[in-house]
Amino acid sequence: MDRAARARRSGRSREQWARLRRLTDRPFAVNHQMRPFGEEAFAATLDARVPIVSFHMGVPAALIARVPDSGALAVQQVMDRRRAEAAGRAGADVTIAVAAPIGAS
Repeated sequence: MDRAARARRSGRSREQWARLRRLTDRPFAVNHQMRPFGEEAFAATLDARVPIVSFHMGVPAALIARVPDSGALAVQQVMDRRRAEAAGRAGADVTIAVAAPIGAS
């Protein structure tokens, strides 16, 4: 299960993650987009110790580096080899190759 957190206030996000934990004992991911990026939502994600933190739309090495301290896995979505290599250097635990939309670079 993946919950986009970029536009949510941290309080609402925390409520949703608590509800997810009540509904399932399975791992879930919280996805952060880089445009626009919300530091408050990201900090709340780490504080809540969600199992998986994922990123797309850029490889934010400084953010990926903060994930292990929360106990979560860092997942990076990439569209090309260059970004996959950057994700590896940044310390992502998992790299997912996704298809680029037609016309995207």
